[in-house]
Amino acid sequence: MKSTVLLGLPVEIVIAILKWLDCREILLCSSVCKTLRATVKGSLELQYQIELAADGMVDGPPDLMTTADRLELLLDRRRRWRMLDWTRKVMVPIPGACQAYELAGGVFTKLMMAGDVGNIEESIVFRHLIATWLPSRTKEARSIVRDELDVVTREFTIEPSQDLVVLIDADDIIHSGFVIKVYLQTTSTNAAHPGAASSVLRAEISSGLGSMTTRVVDDVIGIFWDSGPGLIIWNWVTAEMLVYCLWDTFPSREFDFLSNRAFMITVANDPGSIEIYTFSGYAPPSVSSPLPPTHIVTLQMPPLQDGREMWGFLTQSGLFVRPTAPFASAHSSRVHFMGLQYNSWGPQFYLFLHNDFLLSLVPPGYGSREAWTPLTRPWDSWGPAHTRILEHKAPFQWSHFQYVHGQRVVLPQSSPPDPLCTLRVLDFNIYPTRTDDPVHTAESRGTTWRYDMVTRPTTVSAGSIFQADVVTHLPYSMSSRSDLSEYPGFLIDDERIVGMKVGGWRLLCAGC
Repeated sequence: MKSTVLLGLPVEIVIAILKWLDCREILLCSSVCKTLRATVKGSLELQYQIELAADGMVDGPPDLMTTADRLELLLDRRRRWRMLDWTRKVMVPIPGACQAYELAGGVFTKLMMAGDVGNIEESIVFRHLIATWLPSRTKEARSIVRDELDVVTREFTIEPSQDLVVLIDADDIIHSGFVIKVYLQTTSTNAAHPGAASSVLRAEISSGLGSMTTRVVDDVIGIFWDSGPGLIIWNWVTAEMLVYCLWDTFPSREFDFLSNRAFMITVANDPGSIEIYTFSGYAPPSVSSPLPPTHIVTLQMPPLQDGREMWGFLTQSGLFVRPTAPFASAHSSRVHFMGLQYNSWGPQFYLFLHNDFLLSLVPPGYGSREAWTPLTRPWDSWGPAHTRILEHKAPFQWSHFQYVHGQRVVLPQSSPPDPLCTLRVLDFNIYPTRTDDPVHTAESRGTTWRYDMVTRPTTVSAGSIFQADVVTHLPYSMSSRSDLSEYPGFLIDDERIVGMKVGGWRLLCAGC
């Protein structure tokens, strides 16, 4: 279509056409001429699309909120996150001990132990579940209590937007020769999930589980265990097993999803690496066991000096939740927060990496057992431009707190504590060169808060670990507050920071 033809159409039709484009395409159109620029600027629908993309968000399902209401809320929340300016702070009591818990989609779910049953492994089982919908701008907190679960649970996860709770049965793991059972139930009723072809998924494993990581993305569930280690991925809707992988005991590994058809494994080898795999969403009917996933690429970490080695390569990202009204973080717009430890008592660092960069390395349409030769990319070919490595100055408890959601990371107190900065939030979704941001919060500070953009590179000295200084460039902003010193740990989601406090277990919900 020639531009003169497009400009000759009624404005409402031009807007209807432009709404089919993504954010970058809309911005390109607005740069063509003054008329299209004025059309884009004057359309609430197009401005909402642009600002959603700028925040790494996707629109949720329809509700009573108008587009103008959603845009206003989006921009107000952007401003509040930058300034850590809460709409309100609410204390939510949580009965009993918090021994295993998750925060996803505004729902804080925890399990409590059934009590000591006399065996080390048997004592790590749970019988009681409490799900608390945390307060928001318009709703108060509410809870559901399950005093006695039907499943003796060792591990769990939730996906509130699908009303799904996943319970890993501990009985067979302990007593019946390493058979794992995964129960798919609803959070709201504790009944078998109606969307699952089978309410219980089963698999035999060749060793004990040790520590586990359980993740849900849309239609798949992944369970990774470090005693082996091994990984099983099911399509929980169809009950098909899609991936079954076992690795050597050493070096240590960690797992996380990139999407519902791709995952990564961090490997604490020399010099450390990230392996990216794809898999198919169905099991071929003629195949009795899952096809092997396709190894796409290995990303190497900074080279080490002779005699140095990586001892730990941990990773964490927020739980995947489908969009709910009014909007939510896009699956691809996430940041991975990784912990790097060198030698037994050597230095530690944390590394930040965008999920969309990792997905950009995956060829479209690739599933399991594809004819693909995995690539190996040395650190200098990818790391400096796409990561940020910072020195480890905080006592992270990786298995206890959820530090990441979307592209934000909440950091705990530094060690030793800094009374002038008790809470820090890093945001890796920034556009330093943007000049038309409707939320004007340049680098600034108040009496209890501060907001800074960090665009200059970070240099980690080679010291006695690396072969050369490690320079990384991924830009970010840091918002900090100095009035939350009584909370030793924090969790984060789209619209709130949750401070956790022992002594009856209370949650401070500070909403943006």
